[in-house]
Amino acid sequence: MHKLFRWVLALSLLAGLGSGLARARATATPGAAEDLLALLPASDLIAVVDASRAFNELLPQLKAIAPGEIARATREIEEFTAKTGIDPAKIRTAVVGARIGGGGTAIDRDSVAIILQGIDVDPARIEAAVKLEGGSFRAADYKGKSIYTVTPKPKAPEGTGDSAAPAKQRDPMSFSSLGNQTVAVGDEGSVKQVIDAQLAGAKGEANAKLTQVLRETKATGLVRFAALMPDNLRQSLSSQGDIFQQLGAVKLIFGSLEMAGDLSLTLDARLRTGSQEEATQLEASLKSLLAFGKAMLGGNQDPKFLAANQLIEQVKISAQTLDVTVLLLVPRAVIDQLAKPATPASKS
Repeated sequence: MHKLFRWVLALSLLAGLGSGLARARATATPGAAEDLLALLPASDLIAVVDASRAFNELLPQLKAIAPGEIARATREIEEFTAKTGIDPAKIRTAVVGARIGGGGTAIDRDSVAIILQGIDVDPARIEAAVKLEGGSFRAADYKGKSIYTVTPKPKAPEGTGDSAAPAKQRDPMSFSSLGNQTVAVGDEGSVKQVIDAQLAGAKGEANAKLTQVLRETKATGLVRFAALMPDNLRQSLSSQGDIFQQLGAVKLIFGSLEMAGDLSLTLDARLRTGSQEEATQLEASLKSLLAFGKAMLGGNQDPKFLAANQLIEQVKISAQTLDVTVLLLVPRAVIDQLAKPATPASKS
């Protein structure tokens, strides 16, 4: 079943990325989120998403902006729930842990662990749905816990025109119930590590540093995140010339992303360095990068370039002790302009 957990993951996480309503209240206490974070395997990136607010407050507003797309998404959610018994709207909190691969520039998809709180799963119902769509389903015991692995049906190649071309294999996905309406999802190895942490009493040592800085972010943020800057990426940035060199001083990045009632965005991030001098130099480098961006956009009157210029003007950068704060306010008008489809150039 190729859509298995697609909505559980995509809508609980990606929808949460754009939904920090200022009037909303937090639906999960920081302590509850930290209990879930303590179960994550050692990660370079961790995040907490208030998924309940995403579904209950963001989606209704989006219907007024993009009724066709939201109606289509709603139908897919309803279809998913009818087949699997999983209602993504009931997810209260999602926590994510991942390793950074790809030379320090991409998430290693084989190391992602996601813990969802607020739902129960019925393995028999999921197995029936998976097999109905031509996928495979496997159950295995691990230290007294059942781990279920779903492998979707191979995907037929698109646009090749060759009906004999081999179908593309899809990555398997595993899940296990942790009790108390909590489910671990990810590759099999990551799910096993979550179970190990739960059985060991989960004191959270694996990600103690990231969890600590996460406490410095806004507790009511829709999405709160903390990430270690990989050493290989820092070294690469340090060798890219003066304007990028100071980015190599960043050791941690953390902050929150929210959206106001009018769907304008706010990103509040902090870049932590090793010294006040490094923070001051980083502040100067980032401001130089912004000035360079504005110069590149120059006097271009294309609406998207104008919107991008407005976006740059909304960035506020300041240094304090070890940290450089990057505050980005994205007005709704700028979002609308950037989202507009490009218009074909007029012919003379």
